[in-house]
Amino acid sequence: MAIPAGRPSEQRSTHILSAEDRARSELGTYFTRGLRFSMLRDAIEQLHPANLLVVRCNVGYLESMLSEDIRILSTDVHEDTLDAARRVNAHRRNRAFVMADVYHLMAAAKPGQFQAAVVCVAEHVADDVGALKVVGECLAPGGTMFLVVTNAHRFQNTLHRMIGRRLPVLSSYHLREYTKESAETAVRKAGLRVEQIVGLDFTFPKEGLVERVVPFGSGPRQWLAARFPGAAT
Repeated sequence: MAIPAGRPSEQRSTHILSAEDRARSELGTYFTRGLRFSMLRDAIEQLHPANLLVVRCNVGYLESMLSEDIRILSTDVHEDTLDAARRVNAHRRNRAFVMADVYHLMAAAKPGQFQAAVVCVAEHVADDVGALKVVGECLAPGGTMFLVVTNAHRFQNTLHRMIGRRLPVLSSYHLREYTKESAETAVRKAGLRVEQIVGLDFTFPKEGLVERVVPFGSGPRQWLAARFPGAAT
């Protein structure tokens, strides 16, 4: 859905996919199709943290888009994916890709090491609040977390519910999808506070037909996503 950006307080199913399959899942759905990466890139470049943590980096597209003077530590749980990410970023400075799951980040990072973190794993783990707490511990006081999640109440699903149709799922290997409210609740339970919620785009039933008239990522869709983030994709 959205990117709830959380800042820590001053106190402080198993699915086996190839790297190629995972890259396709990143780039081939409504949820991404490039928008997620470009929006994250713009937000991170504006913040311009000295050190950035990326949890579930997939094949390293985001890292390849960011300034080389941002030192990035990226984690994933698939070695073939990490190899692909290293190849994508082979000629870029300040990039490190390591095997680590979200619950054991401290094996690769230090408490308070990062000014910002990108988390794209909440739908994939059993204990999402616990995962967010671990990432929060990696952030410096006042640091920013960009949490990217799907939205079960996206407009497309709302219309499907109204006419009694089965809801389409963005990914078969998600353990859950969020609503605006449940995402905010998870962030707060992890000891973070929600700064902003941003919709990626606005999707419709019969998307193939609608996109011919209102292209994905176009001004009208972006306006709807900004105006109604609780119904955005």
